[in-house]
Amino acid sequence: MQHKLVNLKYFLLISAAMLMAACAPSPKAIQTAIAMTQAAWTPTPTLTITPTYTSTTIPPPVLTLTINEMECSFDGPLTIPYGEFMIKLVLNEQRPTDSGYALARLVDGKTVEDLQAWSSGDQPPWFILINGVHENAGGNHTYSYDLRKIPTYTGDPLVLMCARITDTGNMAKLGVFGPIEVKR
Repeated sequence: MQHKLVNLKYFLLISAAMLMAACAPSPKAIQTAIAMTQAAWTPTPTLTITPTYTSTTIPPPVLTLTINEMECSFDGPLTIPYGEFMIKLVLNEQRPTDSGYALARLVDGKTVEDLQAWSSGDQPPWFILINGVHENAGGNHTYSYDLRKIPTYTGDPLVLMCARITDTGNMAKLGVFGPIEVKR
């Protein structure tokens, strides 16, 4: 009986091998399938992203004062950061005159309205000058400031006052603008 079991094992093993061989593709069929797959396969391009770093430096704010003969206008933010800013003075005048502006702060308790009401051509005693600019030539003139480097600046709101020397030699106030808040 043992001999019959061994024969049966061999028979089953040979039958399984024959069935697998019948199901398996021939070597030529395998080569043809590989060749067709390689010919039809196109590699997918990969996207490579290279990070680009851009400067996040914000340009300093620009406050523009435009003087047209005996009028002055202001354009710019009324809040600036503690640090750098620029003042652009635009002179649209028919002939050269001594025109400019004063950048200042006011003593506690005084307001822009007080400065507007000040009728004298002289600077009031509660007007703390940070910088004054006078130009004779028309055109655009730009000045840079850094509040961190101005020892007399204490963090108070700023004011701008346009002025011009009249034909009689007196100082004429053309406009007062502010308060310009400074954010730390």
